[in-house]
Amino acid sequence: MYYGKNPYLKIFVLVFSFIIISFRVHGQNIQVIMDAPTSVASDERFQLNITVNANPTSFTPPNLKDFNILMGPSESSGSSISNINGKITQVNEFTYSYILQPKKAGKFDISAAEYTVNGKKYPSNSLSIEVVGNASQSSSGSSAPGANQTIDESGDLFLKVFLDKNSAYQGEFIVGTVKMYTRLNVKSITPVVLPSFDGFYTQEIETPQLRQLQREIVKGKEYGTGVVKKFVLIPQKTGDHTIGSSVMQCGVEVRSNNGFFDDFFPSPVELVQKEAKSKPFKISVKPLPNRPASFTGAVGKFNFQANYDKTKVKENDPVILKLSITGAGNLKLIEAPKISFPEGIETSDPTTINKTNDKDGGISGTKQFEYLLIPRALGKMTLPPIEFSYFDPIARQFKTLSTPATALEVEPGDGSSRSSGNMASQEDLKFIGKDIEYIKLNDIKLKRTGSILFGSVVFYLGYIIPLFLLISLLIFRRNYIRQNSNTVLTRNRKAQKYATKRLKNAKEYLAASKKENFYEEVLKALWGYLSDKLSMPVSELSRENARDQLLQAGVDEESINRMMSLIATCEYARYAPATMENTMETDYKEAVFIITQIQEKIR
Repeated sequence: MYYGKNPYLKIFVLVFSFIIISFRVHGQNIQVIMDAPTSVASDERFQLNITVNANPTSFTPPNLKDFNILMGPSESSGSSISNINGKITQVNEFTYSYILQPKKAGKFDISAAEYTVNGKKYPSNSLSIEVVGNASQSSSGSSAPGANQTIDESGDLFLKVFLDKNSAYQGEFIVGTVKMYTRLNVKSITPVVLPSFDGFYTQEIETPQLRQLQREIVKGKEYGTGVVKKFVLIPQKTGDHTIGSSVMQCGVEVRSNNGFFDDFFPSPVELVQKEAKSKPFKISVKPLPNRPASFTGAVGKFNFQANYDKTKVKENDPVILKLSITGAGNLKLIEAPKISFPEGIETSDPTTINKTNDKDGGISGTKQFEYLLIPRALGKMTLPPIEFSYFDPIARQFKTLSTPATALEVEPGDGSSRSSGNMASQEDLKFIGKDIEYIKLNDIKLKRTGSILFGSVVFYLGYIIPLFLLISLLIFRRNYIRQNSNTVLTRNRKAQKYATKRLKNAKEYLAASKKENFYEEVLKALWGYLSDKLSMPVSELSRENARDQLLQAGVDEESINRMMSLIATCEYARYAPATMENTMETDYKEAVFIITQIQEKIR
């Protein structure tokens, strides 16, 4: 129809269109559609969409028990205006989306989802999805999930993975960057779902939120680009590895075509979900050459230092040895160097402290191993050199760093008796009574039956004892209510009871004057208490991270310092010369007080 030169006709069409849109039929047919592929591979990620052509007030998801939910549900909505045979319709659409991966092969049913619109429930259709074998098995045997899918890197939206190296030695770190390329108007993005890195230790790097796209020209086309994810890979297995695709969901604005009405109205904008995906890539992992005996897994570039806190000590006085490994590489995977201490030196397993930089995925920083050494023999002894070997992937060879030998002089303690070492604990003897009662052969006194209960002693006791128990119960309850009305007193009493229970065994050793057993039990009680309260295994606890966790829990600095000081005192006293009983009594009271104080603050 030609109406360009007739302004009255144009105005009439405008007014008529607004009237039709304003008075659109409220009884529209509401439909809920659930959509997903009917066949997927067992290691393939796919998208499930549940869409309703209205604005819902609530949503009941389907049963997805046979699938791993990698992401979702994520929301998207949009509206469109259409003209079909002169009938103008405005449609609102709302969609919930999931990214799923099958748990196993087979055929699985997904039950209907349900939207509520204006108080009425509208169910969707159900789906049946067939899950076949791994996508990697459909190719030559080494391709990763998604390798049989073509990722168009000349399209309008895709991801690209950049590695700082595609070939690395076992244990050598690789830095990866995921970058988005788009020619569309992207309004929202979801977190990137990385593939399964089998055979690699993985650590994500903190990536700033993408706020602005950069302009790049790729194959003559202009793209908006931005980094959406960074990660570190440390290969653990040699050979060629194919890594699958990274996936990200994007909310993209799309304008619909209204034909005739484009001359009067701007085209409506609809927000649709589009998937951005990267191509699979390969990494070749080379084995390390012949490893020296002092190699404990370090790959990178490192410095090594050893430090003894003292070289002249009294017999049984502790010596602290600190080994520090500083540099860049697989710091978190390095094990403690192997050390052969001379006879006369007792040592414990080292305490490990990681001080790595989380901003680069933990590949730089310092790792420390702390040993507690107890000299048991008098005289001069030589502590051996300590070797640390690491593989330098740039030089392609092992390098060994060594500390010099250290002379240690051990003098007699002041009036101390030498420790007899660890004593084996004896099991408590259990008395077992007679298991057979012999038949009595002597005269048996028989009791006469048929006596009258009324008026007897038993009769009156039957009244007096229950009355006495009732009065006692009332008195006890009255005292209990009065005591518990004082909240502070109640919490203090319970905390002190809790501390005394923790230190029950230590109290017994204190009474028996068994010094080593006493301090061993106090240490167990203190570390065990911190482990329970901070929900951390004892093997992962150290003074540094225990202090940090207690501060976060709201414990005051003074209580924390007293706790750390007592732990150090017990560790020293455990191996130190004989301690006076009054000192052990003081340490026991201090332990009860500290646990009581912290127990009142952490509930």
